[in-house]
Order: sequence, then C-alpha cells, then structure tokens
Amino acid sequence: MRGVIKGLIKLLFVSIILLYFASCSKKASLPIGITSNGFTVGGEVTGLTSGTLTLSLNNSESLSITSDGNFQFSSLLADGETYSVKVSSQPTGLTCTVFYGEGTISSSDVTNVLVTCSAAVYSIGGTISGLLGQLVLQNNGSETITVRTNGSFAFAGKLPDSSPYNVTVFTQPTSPNQTCTVSNGSGVINASDVTNISISCTTTQYSMNITHGILGPGQIITLELNSGYDTLTIGNNTTGVSSGTATFAKLLDDGSAYTVKITSVSGVACYLTGWNGVVQGSNVTANLTCGTSGNYTASLSYPALSQSATAYVYVYLNATDVISPVAIASTNVSSGSTSASIPLTLPTLTTYYFRAFIDLGDAFGGGPDGYPTIGPDLQSNAVSVATPGTVNLSLVSTSTDTNASFNVYTSNESLYPFYPSGGGTCSGFYIRMESMVNGTAADLTTLSALTPLGNTVTLLNDGGCSSATSNNSSSSHDYNASDSTYTYGIRNVVAALQGDYIFYYRNTTTDHIQISKDTLSSILQLSRNVILRTPSGETASNTRKPTFSWDPVPDANSYSLSVNKMDGTLQFFTNVSGTTYTPPTNMPDKQAYMASFLAYDVDVNITADFDARSFSRRYYFVIDKGGRNHYTISGNITNQHTLAEIFLEAAGFPEASQYYHASVLLPSNSTTYSLAVLKGTACNDGILTAFLNLDGTAEAGSVANRSTNLKYTTLNTCSNVTLDLIWHSPVILVSPANAQGATGNQPMFEWKDYATTSLQAPSGAWSYVMIAYPDGFTGSYTPIMWGLPKTATSLNLASLPPGKEKYDINCQFSGGTWDGSTCSGGSTTNVADLTGNTKWYWRVLIIECDYNDFLTGSGTNYASCLTTAFSKNYYAQSEDRLLLTK
Repeated sequence: MRGVIKGLIKLLFVSIILLYFASCSKKASLPIGITSNGFTVGGEVTGLTSGTLTLSLNNSESLSITSDGNFQFSSLLADGETYSVKVSSQPTGLTCTVFYGEGTISSSDVTNVLVTCSAAVYSIGGTISGLLGQLVLQNNGSETITVRTNGSFAFAGKLPDSSPYNVTVFTQPTSPNQTCTVSNGSGVINASDVTNISISCTTTQYSMNITHGILGPGQIITLELNSGYDTLTIGNNTTGVSSGTATFAKLLDDGSAYTVKITSVSGVACYLTGWNGVVQGSNVTANLTCGTSGNYTASLSYPALSQSATAYVYVYLNATDVISPVAIASTNVSSGSTSASIPLTLPTLTTYYFRAFIDLGDAFGGGPDGYPTIGPDLQSNAVSVATPGTVNLSLVSTSTDTNASFNVYTSNESLYPFYPSGGGTCSGFYIRMESMVNGTAADLTTLSALTPLGNTVTLLNDGGCSSATSNNSSSSHDYNASDSTYTYGIRNVVAALQGDYIFYYRNTTTDHIQISKDTLSSILQLSRNVILRTPSGETASNTRKPTFSWDPVPDANSYSLSVNKMDGTLQFFTNVSGTTYTPPTNMPDKQAYMASFLAYDVDVNITADFDARSFSRRYYFVIDKGGRNHYTISGNITNQHTLAEIFLEAAGFPEASQYYHASVLLPSNSTTYSLAVLKGTACNDGILTAFLNLDGTAEAGSVANRSTNLKYTTLNTCSNVTLDLIWHSPVILVSPANAQGATGNQPMFEWKDYATTSLQAPSGAWSYVMIAYPDGFTGSYTPIMWGLPKTATSLNLASLPPGKEKYDINCQFSGGTWDGSTCSGGSTTNVADLTGNTKWYWRVLIIECDYNDFLTGSGTNYASCLTTAFSKNYYAQSEDRLLLTK
C-alpha cells in the first residue's frame, strides 16, 4: 500500500512539473510580442494566384507558400538581431517582390513584411553589330526603340510568359545609309528574358565617278582613290577617248571620306575639282579638267627661318576659297633660309589664285600639321595669275592676326553647367564643336566645319544654352553670346560621327586662311558623378588652404577645379591630373564657396586637345578659421526607404546681394547629419533640401531622386537649427508595371493601401494625390493631378470616381474651384486619354490633408491644406513609373 501511495505521489509530482513547463512554453501566456526564446518574423503575401513561392529568413530557414494570406517563419530571433527576408524561388509565371524585408528586431514580433506577386514579365532584346547611324526597331507592330550604338539592346516594355514577340526594323539607318537585318526576331516567351535576337547592319555602297573631256592619243591620266584603295587610268596611246565618265572599280561605303589624286599625267595638264568629301547617300563625282600645259613657278620670300620646315603652295579657282584647292605642291625649306621656289604644271584654261604658307605649327600648340594655321605659320595673300610664269608670293608672320582655335569632343552635362549658370537646352550627352576667337571676330569669315557625315555646319556665338528664346536650337550649344566662343552641337550621337572634323575660315583683314583638322577618335561618355570628398559642407573648414579631394571618374585623365565665392567672384581655376589639390595661397576667411569640376579625356599626343568632357554638380562649403561665423543645421535621420546615399543642401539669404550654401553627400546608413552654413547680417528664411541619391547624379530634379526630395523652409539663418529628417515608407505601386505598354490610352492605375502596407501611416488625417505627366513636360502643373480619399487604391481614367470621390487639383491651382464635378474659373484636368505613342510618368503622393473636409463641406479647408502641402513636403511618395502609350 505504501508503495502504491509513493507511486501516486511521484506521478503527481511529475505531472505538476510537466504542466508547469507546458504552461511556460505557451506563448499566449506571455505579454504580446514576447516569447521565452525570441521573436518571430512574418507578414502578408498578395497576388499569389498559382504555384509555390519560397521565402528565406537570413538565408537559413525556408518557407513555402501556395496562396495569399499571412505567413510567419518558425525561427525565433533575439532582440536586436537583424533579419532579412528574401525570395529564394519564384512561383511559375509570377514575379514576387519583398517590401520591408530587412531590419532589426525591436522588442516585438515583425509582422509587416509584404510580399507582392504579379504576372511575370520578360524583356525582349539582343545584340546589334555594324551600326553606324540611328536604327528604329519595332516589336509586335507597336512598341519602338531607337538605337544608336552597337552592343546589347532591350525594349522598355515587358511581356508576360507565353506572349508572342516579333521584332522588325521599323526605320533603317541613314547618315550613313545602312541595311539592318534581324535574326531570331520572332518567337514565344518561355519563362525568361529574350536575349538572342541578332541585328546585323551593313553599309550601303556607292561608286566614285570621274567626269572628263576629250583626250587625244597619248594623253593619259592615272588617278588614285584613298591612298591606294583603288586606281583608275583614263586615256590611251592610240585612239584617245571621248568626253564622258570613268568609274573606279571599288565602291565606297556611305558616310566614308574620299580623296582622289592625280598620280601621273602625260601629254596634257589637268586638275581636279570635287576631289575630296564624304559619301552622302548617292554616287559621288569629281571633275577632271585638262588642257594645254602651262608651267608656273611660285617664288616664295619670307623672314629667315629658325627651324627647318615645309613650304606649301595652294592653288584655287576663287580668291576667297579656303577648303577646295585644285592643286597643292610643296618643298622642304631649311633653317635660316629666306626664299624658295615651287614649280607647278597647270592647264592654261583660267585664272588661278596662289597662296603659300610655311607650316610651323598647328592650332593646338603642337607641331606642323600640313594645313595653313593663323598664328604659328608664315602666310602670303592670294595672288591672281592669268598666264604661266613666275608668281611672287611674300610670306609674313600671322602671329598678331585675329585667329580661332578648334576642338571637337563629347560633352555630358546637366541642365545647369557650372559656368555660366544657364538653364537652356544644352543638357545631356552630345558632340560639341568649339572655337575660341582670339581678337576681333569681325575680322573672320563664317567659322565653318566639315563633319564626318559630309555636311558643313556653322559655329554660333548666340548664348543659346542660357536662353529660352528661338536661338536655343538643337545646334546652339553656346553658353554666352559675348564670350567669343563659337560652338555647334550634335545631339544624336552615333558611331558615324567618329572621325575627322575640318574647320576653316579666312581673315578678311589680312587675307590669311586657316584649315584645322581635329579627329574624334572615339565616342566616349564620361560620367558626371565627380564626388567631392573634402572639403565638405558638413563642417566649416578651419584652414584657409583646404585640400580638395575627389573620387576618380572612369576614363578621365584630367580635371579642372573651379572655386567661386557666392557672389560669383572666381577664387581660382586650375587643371589637375590627379584627384587632390591644395591651393598655394590662403583663401579668404569667413566665406562660403562653390566648387565644381570638369572631367576630361585628354589626347595623350596633344595636351591642348581633349576628346571627352563632363560637368560635375556643384558642391558648397564654408571656411571659418575661428569657428564663430557659421551656424549649423543638424538632426537625426530616419530612413524607411531603400537605402541610398543621402544628399543634403542648405541655402540661406543673409545678405541682400548673395546667398550662402552648404552641401554634403552622406553614406546610405547615416543616422545623423550636420551642415555648416555661413552667418550673415540678416536672418532671412533659409531652405534645406534633402533627397536620396537613388540614381547617382546627386541632382534633386532627376526622375528617381525627385520621389525622395524633402524641402524645409523658413529656417533661421543666424542660429543653430535642429531638424530631424524622416523618409517615410514609399507608396507601393501595383500596375501598370514600369515601362509596360498600356492596353489603351485610359489605363487603370493601382497602388497598395498605404494604411496597411507602410511602416507608419500618418497619425492624423491624410489622403492621396495621383499624378501623371508626359516625358519632357515643362508646364506649371501636370496634366493629370487628382486628389483622392485615403480609401482609394486605384484610379481608372476610363471610369473616373463619381462626384466628390475625386478632387481636381489642377482646377484649384489654376485659380478655379472644384465642386466634385465642375471646375469654375480654372482649367480642369485633361482626362480624356493619355496621348498615344508617348512616354508618360506617374506616381502617387501621401499628403496630410483631411479629405473629409471636402466630402462633408465646401472643401475650403481641404483646398487650403493642399496649397500648404504642395509648398512644403509630402508625407510620402511612390517611385516614378514609366508608361508607354499606344
């Protein structure tokens, strides 16, 4: 009996112990969010219509999910431990994306990880070879893409799995003419991007023809095309030939340069016109003119030479011609010589104009180049000659003549190049021809250049880059109409623009000429992202000779550093081959400065020449050696967006005539910031602009960076300011997908409910604003700008919400009032449709305005709140998405 009792007692004791541990293991018995061993990570999956989605937690635990709904990993993480949720395998036919998947456990379970799934879409692309011009491709008879370079390509629009595709040539290249053929251009998408489409381009060829007159027996001329590429003989020893056209056997590529020379002649004297140029979409013809031989002697006299050189005689048919001599002859002249004779044989058919020059240097400060150059060369005037004999040519120095340099290069710049502060259309990547006139421009004839495409262009000095007037054309890339700099720009940069550019003009006062050749040996686009590391606007510099240091730009081998005071006065400008520079003398104290860079690809053979250039953005900093003449703007940073570099720029207006700036680029994980801004005598409102540098341009106005731009105004510019920066969770867009073609011009725009998908929605009232605008739009307000209640998650242009479920913000901002259906006294939003065959951008904003004020009343309070919201910051924004209309 005692044994039975002891057994029962033992069993009861064990049961109590088991019950105790069982109760301790129950999570529900502890405060919410706390477990005995840690915290869980989970969230919600939406859009999973089929297949199996596999998620991973910290690359260890995997979780398979087959339908929409909540999910939770079984692993428990400790407080303070980081977590990372990723897609380890996609469901068939769908693409799932994780939002808010990374963070740190903070004393509670993570429940806000959002995974959105949508139909998988795939890109259509491949490779292009042999392209010299501009090619337009088309897919499925609708979407087009313009391509200007060889290599890989892809259409912007993506297609779902099993969709057919058919890529064809929509427009063949011209300038030069080419024929491009497509291989593997059609098929059906098979759950992956299409990358095997091959485009091969060949250049159209044309003949080189020579017209000539009657040639008698024994009158024979041999011609050479492009330095031995082909030869042609006209005439014979027996019967002679009638007037007509002779053709070289070999063809020339369209867009290629050609030069025809007479290599031998017997029984007659001849010259060529039209002997050089560029093939431009048709057969080309040079004219051979022959007649009775006349012997001419060019007798040159000149000041004693200090070096050996080559003397040239150019013979023209016109006294003012520069670019098209009909005969060229030369001889070597020795150091110390003062005269030379050059014989020529020409047909005695017309009056000729002889010019002579001694080649002593080129337009870049280099050695002889075989062309007449005003400045280094000795030159004669044009002398007319009607009959054979001696032609006396007196050569003089041209060093005091008005002259012009010449350079051709690619340029990559923003809307606001650092000098001057223009805002014209000269942004982007283009080829720039530039000439600097040294002297009185009126002395020179039109500054012209022959491009590799064979067309002649005129360089302009009209200030087009900083003007919004009609002279701001696609070819006007001149920064200042009074700076004696003449330019011409080519926007559509294609491979055929690589090659020789011939620049020419005549000095009308001295009758001297210049011909310069600059070769663009490659098409190189230098990055604009020159990042200044020191000095920084984060703190005031306590030295008056700060060391400037910056990150190198790929392919750049030289830099120009420009530092200005904020009143525009240039402090210094210097060229640097490395990535650091310390000024040799002290800079003024208690000053705000602006620093900017030009990056160059300098020709290693000609140091005065460069083939590529890019502008950096502006950086601002303060020198305050004593530390008493600046104030700071500082605070904490909370960033709920995808991490990217953080760019901050402060501006104050403490003086009536100038403004003070400071700027800094911070690492993506920064949690605090500080800016040092110079004090002034007044305490006017200051401005702080901050954005995430998503695209690397460090420009607030770019499409990507604009969606994270914060701006704070009315800051006191005489005392320290504490201001915390918060980037809230972005609005998540659902459809249309980025760069997707619209099914029509009145698409349905959809986004996720911000109240349930963001880390922290506004604690007070808030509402949505949906915006859409076409690419390149420059108006005051976007064509589509609707205010919507916070319950809305879509806007269908084909069926707009009724009545007060929408608010026409355009109506209000154009001075009107909106009652829910009618705009009175203003311009209503155009919602008929999106313009076809156009790139549109769209996004969704969160503003802290109570939409109920409009629903339940006249809307006065809501309208007033809108004005305030648009003049300051939005609470949150979405990305900018591209939509391609049909």
